[in-house]
Amino acid sequence: MILWVLGYWINIGILFSINNNSLISALNWAKSGGKMDRIAVYTSITYGVLAILIGIVSFNLTGEVVTFIASAVSGLLILVALVVGSKVNPDTGYAFIGAISLVFGAYTGMMFTKDNTFVPNGIMTVLSATTFAVVGINWLQSRKKNRN
Repeated sequence: MILWVLGYWINIGILFSINNNSLISALNWAKSGGKMDRIAVYTSITYGVLAILIGIVSFNLTGEVVTFIASAVSGLLILVALVVGSKVNPDTGYAFIGAISLVFGAYTGMMFTKDNTFVPNGIMTVLSATTFAVVGINWLQSRKKNRN
């Protein structure tokens, strides 16, 4: 089991090192007036990284592999959607980030009501709701700009 988790994190480390330049370029896009709003970019990066870190904490506290995998995959998908939204199409990025945060927030909310533990499920529920709200507002504002 330990070797499986170690191998999984080595693969994530390889993926993160490959996408690290993409994340830096997404930050540069946000600073230079990229396609996505700066607040949405910073919120999404924070959410993605914290999802991965809280997945590690959750695994160490509870030993639940399902929560660990869900957090890691959600965090990576958020970061990938951020890169797509920053470089290609902001509406696609907003939609994927919103959908992932909504689904992951529903999962962690369900786990929070079952376990009544604020760390990690309560924190991720609050972060998911915040990310969903920020990205949703920015998506609506970008749609309004495109119509005018």
